Amino acid sequence: MTAGHRELGDGAHSGSADILIDIVLVTSESCHLCEKAKDALAELSQDYPLQVRTVDIMDPLGSRLARETRAPFPPLLFVNGELHGHGRLSPRRLQRQLDDLMARL
Repeated sequence: MTAGHRELGDGAHSGSADILIDIVLVTSESCHLCEKAKDALAELSQDYPLQVRTVDIMDPLGSRLARETRAPFPPLLFVNGELHGHGRLSPRRLQRQLDDLMARL
């Protein structure tokens, strides 16, 4: 693991260990919405096979993702490489997307 990255979910779910949904959360310091997003992802990782990485917006990857998506502020949430959203995370909306992904696997 490199500086600026942290694993949130350990995949402590009942699904197959071979299936992982890649989540990237771009955050910044002193961001209360980022903390709420981390909490929601930690909770969801109990029920879904998530591989969660947090990336600081000042890291090269975080900066590039913010630039490419033109998201005005963190957090930015990517699911399997696609922008799910930014700002206030809707756990219900994310759960629906995760359910859809799981149904297709």
